[in-house]
Amino acid sequence: MRPGCSSPTTVHYGSAYGGNALLGKIAHALRQASYDGWRSGRFLAEQFMLLGIVDTHTGRTHHVCGGFPSASGKTNLAMTLSPDALGDRYRVEFYGDDIAWLWVGNDGRLYGMNPENGVFGVAKDTNETTNPAAIDAIRPGSGTIFTNVAHNARTGEVWWEGEDTPPTRRH
Repeated sequence: MRPGCSSPTTVHYGSAYGGNALLGKIAHALRQASYDGWRSGRFLAEQFMLLGIVDTHTGRTHHVCGGFPSASGKTNLAMTLSPDALGDRYRVEFYGDDIAWLWVGNDGRLYGMNPENGVFGVAKDTNETTNPAAIDAIRPGSGTIFTNVAHNARTGEVWWEGEDTPPTRRH
């Protein structure tokens, strides 16, 4: 904390990816959770995505946890859809795409949770073809908050780097 301040200050700049607008909050939250987990000895906080793959025939769920750096595709992987060729045999459940708290339970198994509400993803090169689940998640009325994007007030569309059409520019 800075002298005379009642709350922590986090300054973050120059990370060169689309999450810059919220990166300070996330960096601070992850650092705080890492410290709290280490200090308490109860959990590990890390930049991980969490998902479940459900076998709809057996009811068994396989949980997947993966650590990836920022802007590496965690969100796209976490929002995976089952291939059409598998029919309705498998369903992918999204648990989290950015931060995970992990701990070993009394039964000796590894557990994880997403302490955030929602998704924090970099949208570059995300479209109907590359990630239809992400596009469905950002439809109007979804509650999505966009950062570092352009909004076309006339059409209501949101543009990000990598989309086929250029953003609307205001003069």
